[in-house]
Amino acid sequence: MKKSTLLLGSVLLCFHSFSQWSLTGNAGTNPAVNFLGTTDSRRLVFRTANTERMTIDSVTGNVGINTPSPAVKLHVFSNSTDTHFRLSGASPSMQLVNGSPTGPIVSSARFGIASANGIYASTAVPNDVVVVNYDSATSIIFALGITGQTGVEKVRINRYGYTGIATTAPTAKLHVNCTALAGQSNPSNIRFQNLQGGSGKYLVIDSNGYVYKSTTGPAGASSAPSTQAAAESATGE
Repeated sequence: MKKSTLLLGSVLLCFHSFSQWSLTGNAGTNPAVNFLGTTDSRRLVFRTANTERMTIDSVTGNVGINTPSPAVKLHVFSNSTDTHFRLSGASPSMQLVNGSPTGPIVSSARFGIASANGIYASTAVPNDVVVVNYDSATSIIFALGITGQTGVEKVRINRYGYTGIATTAPTAKLHVNCTALAGQSNPSNIRFQNLQGGSGKYLVIDSNGYVYKSTTGPAGASSAPSTQAAAESATGE
């Protein structure tokens, strides 16, 4: 009887030891059945100094840092006025990838700081801040104002490097749509303030709004701009 009791105790001790996660690491685990977490509808909480620091929501799987109710996949809260999130290291960057977790990358974008020449952009030098769209067929868009979850486009840089202001289809290095906005009182959408004096050529504007350097004077015109505008319109550029 004494031997049986001792054997049963040993078996229970071994079972208890095997069923607990070790503070020095575990071996022989099966990810399909062994895990750190909950099996009921309670969120998983991580604490230090007996204070909650991080949680994983049981319904959405959202991760919250310093918040018990994460609203998105990663929700970081801080009462500080600065440094809610930091990336550090050699050429720190954030990459956005359009694609499934295990499937091919459809397109991607990156925001980062270069630590050497040519990092993230071929012409970058150390400490340049670089924004890259790696899909050469699409644009970088800056938007303001919220309509539901969608902003209103204000500036676009397309695949040719053309920059459009108040237009979604720029056809020149700088293309500004000067249509007056509701409530606008100023006389023009293009303004140069505190220009320095100097000498040079007159600028002329053709009927399509393209600006050229005059070779004959204030009433002159250079090459035929309408041909260029028609060609770009035909190609969709």
